[in-house]
Amino acid sequence: METEESAVPIRTKALRLWPGVAAAVAIVVFRIVIPAFIPDAGILGMAAALAGTLAIVIWWLFFSRASWPDRIGAIVIMIVAAFATWPLLHRSITNGMMGMMFPIYAVPVLLGPAFVAAVVLTHRSSTLVRRASITVAIFLACAAWTLIRTNGIRGGSGAQLAWRWTKTAEERLLAQTGEEEKATPALEKPAEPSAGKNNDAAGAVPASPVMSSTKTADTAVVDKATAVADPEPSTARPEWPGFRGPNRDGVIHGVQVKTDWAASPPVEMWPNWSSAKPRVRTAAAESPPPTTVNASASVSACRSSSVGSPP
Repeated sequence: METEESAVPIRTKALRLWPGVAAAVAIVVFRIVIPAFIPDAGILGMAAALAGTLAIVIWWLFFSRASWPDRIGAIVIMIVAAFATWPLLHRSITNGMMGMMFPIYAVPVLLGPAFVAAVVLTHRSSTLVRRASITVAIFLACAAWTLIRTNGIRGGSGAQLAWRWTKTAEERLLAQTGEEEKATPALEKPAEPSAGKNNDAAGAVPASPVMSSTKTADTAVVDKATAVADPEPSTARPEWPGFRGPNRDGVIHGVQVKTDWAASPPVEMWPNWSSAKPRVRTAAAESPPPTTVNASASVSACRSSSVGSPP
């Protein structure tokens, strides 16, 4: 015989959605809308996205009224999706911001709003449909960054994002250089005088030695100026300096500094103007130009020569 209590169906509380929606809207406004009109607000938007994502995680774990398997499962799926996406990212994303661009800059702007949108759209659906939708939304939010690369940082306005398959500025430079080399016409050689003209010139009055030497000198000057003005197209690869080197790792290959001071003694660049022990600044014979020396070497050189600099 059924009791009165067993006849009453068990009602589960509806999900509390407004805190997550408020955090997601704040991320979109501060991270996307405001920087679109105020480019220098990119740093503020990035901080707001981090804070908003943290607020979404706190809401989902403690204030969403979801079942604990759903709460823990969603956080685990976020972590798995981020690690699964990492090997597929462009190296400018994985190396950007000292390797922290994806978790700090990229993930918060899409993951939090996409997760909240999936929860809101399926909060009245069955548990299976809601869980599947949340999983798909999380993986799509992370996988979207596999289509993006960054060309650099613009200070307060954030990163210069571009589609992964578009040509970089370096590739456009190389292509433009190749087209210019193909379009450069070859220098035409002056036509040699014919035999008839030589015979006619034979009967002419020979020029004086002074005039001949003057014309020869003038011709040499003109030829030299023409050679300088119209150099042959270079076949060398155009230089494209990257931040911290070609691989952005602070390493330059193929450069050797001669450290044998017996064979290459130090050269005094300026006298010592202080009363301290004399110091000299050395320039190795085979050292690279200043533009190729890394930052740490430049700082060390400045420190070693600061005492001996004039007031």
